[in-house]
Amino acid sequence: MTTAVAAMGMVGGLALAPSTASASEVGIQGCQAESKRLIYVYYTNAGGTANWEKTCSGNYPLSSYGYRLYAGNWSGYITTEYGRGSFCNWDVINLSSQWVTRIEMSPTKLPECVF
Repeated sequence: MTTAVAAMGMVGGLALAPSTASASEVGIQGCQAESKRLIYVYYTNAGGTANWEKTCSGNYPLSSYGYRLYAGNWSGYITTEYGRGSFCNWDVINLSSQWVTRIEMSPTKLPECVF
């Protein structure tokens, strides 16, 4: 997890369900098994949480207040009101109600995730 993601602050409010883009909009380049999926947990207007799950790489526009990101076997970038930060395979990132606008799931491991 990069410092940019770790240092992001908290905002209040509720969210609409994340938008869903078609495969042609996100430029899918590769998929993985369901057990390796990325799970983004966001706040609903009803005050609870819901899951948005993906198993294929791509650039996904969102519009919601985030609760947590479970990276699964993916690396990529998450964009919030505080900027863009990277995540690596199997990271768990607490989002503390940050407004999330995009998740980019890379078809290859990001250089900063190679140890």
